Amino acid sequence: MRNRLSFLLLSGALLARVTVASDERSQSPEITLPMRSIACPDRPVDSLQAFPTGSRIVALTPNECLILDASSGIVARTEGLQPTCCALSPSGKEIAIASDESSSTYRSGPLLIRDGGRVSRNVGGTVHILSTMTGESLRSFPAASYKISALAYTPDGKDLATASARVTQKPDAGGGWTATATEGEVVLWDPTNGIEKGRFMGQESFVNALAFSATGRLLAAAGYRPQHVMLWDVMTRRQAGLLTHSCREIKCLAFAKHDAVVVGASYGGGLQIWDIETKTHLATISTKECKSIAVSPDGSRILAAEDGGGARLWSLDTHACLATWTKEQTGWAMSVAFTSDGKYLAIGGDDGVVRIWSESAKGSSQPK
Repeated sequence: MRNRLSFLLLSGALLARVTVASDERSQSPEITLPMRSIACPDRPVDSLQAFPTGSRIVALTPNECLILDASSGIVARTEGLQPTCCALSPSGKEIAIASDESSSTYRSGPLLIRDGGRVSRNVGGTVHILSTMTGESLRSFPAASYKISALAYTPDGKDLATASARVTQKPDAGGGWTATATEGEVVLWDPTNGIEKGRFMGQESFVNALAFSATGRLLAAAGYRPQHVMLWDVMTRRQAGLLTHSCREIKCLAFAKHDAVVVGASYGGGLQIWDIETKTHLATISTKECKSIAVSPDGSRILAAEDGGGARLWSLDTHACLATWTKEQTGWAMSVAFTSDGKYLAIGGDDGVVRIWSESAKGSSQPK
């Protein structure tokens, strides 16, 4: 099946009224604001990413990638892909989608590599570039021998970074398999022709997250051990510093406050904040395990989806909690995003529903 975006026409507006209540971490008064719930055909909603302008958002589920409008619902969705991650170009006109199904010229079936009793399966990773304007597939190219775990465009849109790892499996005593991610690699590509432009060396293990600074000068990468975030100089491809931490794993990264800090969501360690200039750890915001984070358009706040359901909004200046949404209000929160126009924030749940709130909400939101 040809990979493309199929545009859907929807009618009607389903706006609900919600009541905003307070809890022990947020003492704002009750307010009422409009909310929209957008049900995706698949679940869970693994990630959300805002278009560079307006109120549109890209939602990623295990079997498709969707374009949502915060005020009108689903406007487009992919067919024929099993996406692992995606990234919008800075112009918003193209979207890169990584799939674990290789292109027809690259597909050769599962590859098993035996090494001392260990079995490694080459699952393949292909990048598909699609137009968000017409829905057409523009090009695709094999970008990794293994599953692609993260994608990121440079701010000028001229380069695309991919992260992947070799997944090694070993038979266990119970007759099953134990998988270990090793040999992480980060590669820079020309997205217009699929030609490799360079590699960032030194990543020792699986990479969960990639983030470019707003200037495009630095690339940050992190994942499952060792216990640091790697910074690379994009021009020279050389290491520009290490941001150390004591957490088991960093799940996602973001530059904030005009590139002054990097924020990382950690496994079991809350939100970690580092100073870019000094490469020092500034603070830890105590939260549950965070599955996703999003920085507000002005760079001063961060929204985090927390393990156990719900989400919280934090100040990056005071590290205070500004708002809380519980699991009963959001579903089991898996992903979060701010729209670029600053009007809405979105929370994607494991039930396949993306819930939209007014960004002006100051406290806990309770749908009626």
